[in-house]
Amino acid sequence: MALTTLENNIDAIRARVKPIKDSLNTALDKVRNDGRLTPQAKRQEIARHYLDAKQQLNGLLGEERAITAKKRNDVERDIFGQRDPGASGIIAFRDAQDRALRLGPDDEDHALALLISARHSTDDTLATAILSRALQLKWGDVVTAYTDSYPDQAARLEDLTNIDNWVEQQKAGGFNGYDAIYSATPPREIGGSLNDAGIRKIANGELA
Repeated sequence: MALTTLENNIDAIRARVKPIKDSLNTALDKVRNDGRLTPQAKRQEIARHYLDAKQQLNGLLGEERAITAKKRNDVERDIFGQRDPGASGIIAFRDAQDRALRLGPDDEDHALALLISARHSTDDTLATAILSRALQLKWGDVVTAYTDSYPDQAARLEDLTNIDNWVEQQKAGGFNGYDAIYSATPPREIGGSLNDAGIRKIANGELA
């Protein structure tokens, strides 16, 4: 399994960022060079263009986050979803979840033994529940043991890890993260200490 489709979709969304920023810069230059406008009118128009561009960029960020979350949910469902939809399957699923959730941060050895036992008894539902707990508590040995026992899930687990790492990198990515890619620098005419609420007042003519 690969994340090629997700990566291509993200690239397609990000390709729409530059035209928005270019259009903003073009609009700002046009306003600044319009001799018919007073300084206050220019400031108001600049604020409007900036807020419009920011709204568009926020929309693109929302699209990227939505498709990333959907892909993660799909992968997670493939790994952890309930296998048997019957009554006995529902009971087994809930019981496995309950047993796994009782494992505390210091129970990694117990979790590993429980996983091995589940594998030997072909209790895949319990094994998967333990995997979920191991991922939450970052028990590398348990995750490795699960992958060794269920090699068909290795690719899905890799996808899940890659998605989570990608999102964390984007949140803290500096010049390469969400904040940089999907943001627009407030023009000098409305920058400084003003927040979006203040800029909106300028755009509405409520603040000179």
